[in-house]
Amino acid sequence: MARKAPPPRHTARICISANARRIFYEHFVRSRWRILCVPARALVRWRVQRIEDRQRSSKYYDTERKLAARYAKGRGIDVGCGSKKTTLACIGVDLTPKGRYGFAGSQLFEASQADVVASGDKLPFKDEELDFVIARHNLEHYIDPVNTLQEWRRVLKVGGTLVLIMPDEAHLDTIMLDPTHYHVYTQESMARLIGAVGGFRLARNEQAIPKWSFIVVAKKL
Repeated sequence: MARKAPPPRHTARICISANARRIFYEHFVRSRWRILCVPARALVRWRVQRIEDRQRSSKYYDTERKLAARYAKGRGIDVGCGSKKTTLACIGVDLTPKGRYGFAGSQLFEASQADVVASGDKLPFKDEELDFVIARHNLEHYIDPVNTLQEWRRVLKVGGTLVLIMPDEAHLDTIMLDPTHYHVYTQESMARLIGAVGGFRLARNEQAIPKWSFIVVAKKL
C-alpha cells in the first residue's frame, strides 16, 4: 500500500502594504514587490517578540518622558509626540493628526496628541522662535538626520535647549525593534553627529534607560 504524502507545511502569507514594501525594500532585500511566505511557528515567534518589545517600550516611556520634561521650560515643541506629550504645555508635532491612531512601533493603535501636523524636518515655525525642542525616539526615523538637526537648530533661540532620547544601538538591534528606523545611534556616534552639524554645545550625553536608550542635551550657540 502506497504511503500517503505528508501534509503541506502550514504557512502564513503576508501581503505587504505600500509603506511596508518600501521599508522592506530599503532595509532588507531590495525587492519591492516580494510577498513573504513565513512558516506559521516562525511568524508566531516574531509576533510574540514584537509584543514584548512594545510592552518594554511602554514600560520605559514614562521614565524617558520625565527625564525630558525637566528641560521643557518656556515655549517649545515635542517632535514626534505620539500619544503622550512630554508635558501638556509642549506643542505636540507629529505626522499623525490629533485623535488618529498610530501605525507602527510603540504608537501602534495609540491616539495622537499632536497640536501641529508636520514633519519634524520641515517645521512651521520662525527662526529662533522656540526655547526648547524635545524629540524622543524620533531622530532615527529621518532619512537625513543632518538636515533634521539643522532644522531644529534653526527654530531654537540662542541658548535654547535640544533634548534627544534615542534607542541605544550598543545594546539593541534598533532596526529590528522598529523597521521604520532609518539610522542607528550610540552615545559616541551621536556626539560626533552633533559636532559635525555645529552650532551646539553638548551639555549631556548619557544612559537614560540601561541597555535601552540614552539622552543627549545640547545648547544652541
